[in-house]
Amino acid sequence: MNLTENKKQEQLESLLNIKNLMEQSARFTALSGASGISAGIIAVFGCLYAAFQLNFPIYAQAQSIMRWDSSPGEASTVKFLITTGLLVFVLALAAFLFFAGKKAKRNSVKLFNNVGRKFIFNHSIFLLSGGLFAAILFYYGFYLLIVPSLLIFYGLALVNISKFSLSSIRNLGILEILLGFILCLAPVYALLFFFIGFGVLHIVYGLILHINYDRQAD
Repeated sequence: MNLTENKKQEQLESLLNIKNLMEQSARFTALSGASGISAGIIAVFGCLYAAFQLNFPIYAQAQSIMRWDSSPGEASTVKFLITTGLLVFVLALAAFLFFAGKKAKRNSVKLFNNVGRKFIFNHSIFLLSGGLFAAILFYYGFYLLIVPSLLIFYGLALVNISKFSLSSIRNLGILEILLGFILCLAPVYALLFFFIGFGVLHIVYGLILHINYDRQAD
């Protein structure tokens, strides 16, 4: 009787191991907490740099955003903010690829395997759509909706890719979407919400991922 039970237990453990391997092979496992933390830190420093250069506190109301026009002063401000935002995005992307590559190497998997390509492709669709939509808003002068749209599209991207990676990413995506819609009702706090959405939340969730996944894997 004991021999039969032991055999059943071994078979059950084998099935569980096979299930775990199948789930891992279907998910992007190179995502690390360090990627989120580094992206958040870059966004925080980007906001602080913008606030310092414009001599404008992050938490203050940007009333002028409601009436920006094509005057030289306002145009230069918009150009500076767009340049800073693009720089933050490029640096955050570079940090993501760096830490994801390190984790993939540590786990002896390819970063751009079949699942990795699906992860990046599905993420890129929403990011590119959000970027193009923000460019259209800029073209028509709807500056007050640019940051809310970026938060919403980014949140949708995170919700979408959660099925290819860690399910907890969905929660971050939902928070980003909520922040975007709240900012639509109070667009004068664009810099503050950018600071929270792309900076603080990334750092917090990066720490959560590091504690719950990275440390356990080590």
